[in-house]
Amino acid sequence: MLSSQQQKILVHFENAIAADSLRHAYIIEGEKGMGKKYLCDRIQLYFACHTGRACGECSGCKSAQIGANPDIIRVSNGDKKNYEIDSVRALIKKVYERPIVSSHKLIIIQNAHALGKICQNALLKVIEEPPPYAVFILLCDNLSTILPTVLSRVMVMKLSMWSEDELRACHALDRADDFFYGYAMGNIGTLISVSSDEGFRQLRKDAIGVLCAFAKNSEYGVYDATEFWTKNKENIHDVINITALFLRDVIFFKTGQKELIVNKDELARIKNLSDLLCLGACLKMTETVGNIASGISRNENLSMAVQTMFMRLREVINDRGKRNKV
Repeated sequence: MLSSQQQKILVHFENAIAADSLRHAYIIEGEKGMGKKYLCDRIQLYFACHTGRACGECSGCKSAQIGANPDIIRVSNGDKKNYEIDSVRALIKKVYERPIVSSHKLIIIQNAHALGKICQNALLKVIEEPPPYAVFILLCDNLSTILPTVLSRVMVMKLSMWSEDELRACHALDRADDFFYGYAMGNIGTLISVSSDEGFRQLRKDAIGVLCAFAKNSEYGVYDATEFWTKNKENIHDVINITALFLRDVIFFKTGQKELIVNKDELARIKNLSDLLCLGACLKMTETVGNIASGISRNENLSMAVQTMFMRLREVINDRGKRNKV
């Protein structure tokens, strides 16, 4: 299934190929897990199909589906952090080889955000003045890494977040697992990944337990909470997101916006924390937890950053948490 935004992009390519009005270069932007690769798997069929309808049955479509169409080139940086200039130069040579079975040569560059400045400058000339048959599609997580000179020569197509109805239609879960639709925040890849991961389920349970124990029991100290976070350093961003989302739900509970709560299966613990803390403390704690992500991204020492965060949370709880409750 495609999201409504993905469907619009697919229709664009269908119509542009039929009307012979294709642009020579596109960027499809969307965060990891939004379905860029799957969308491109569908787009390529319109370039390969003998009927022009992406039938999925003709020899052209089947050759594209198994990666055997000589006029569809896919390149990736593989397990490397960035593209190497030699691989980009080899790609450029292939671009100038005329198509064999199709009227177009489609070049799909995965993880285009991993193209460094040198690689992008090497590609710039062929993107600026490509052979008439060449069409580039660059798949990109983040446009901030793309040079302005490249951006000015491509058509950017942005993938927006999936609606909850689209997520539910694409990946049905039991009602008891409704939490995952909210946690995914419109990212289909995240939804599929976390909802099928028993380790994530346990991590969520434990992270919420640590937060509640820390807030309610002064004997559950800074070092205890820090130990749990650092022990789960490989999943630290999930721990941050789980904790911040739970605190946000406490705020919604306190302000009477219960319909916005994501952790609906944790209402008892949400209520307990809401009874314990004032609204100001909840807001400050949510801000404090959210701020740690930027510290980690700056390569700060994880243990020190987490310990500092919990010390600040303890100050908030002691100074503002149990006074003037709203």
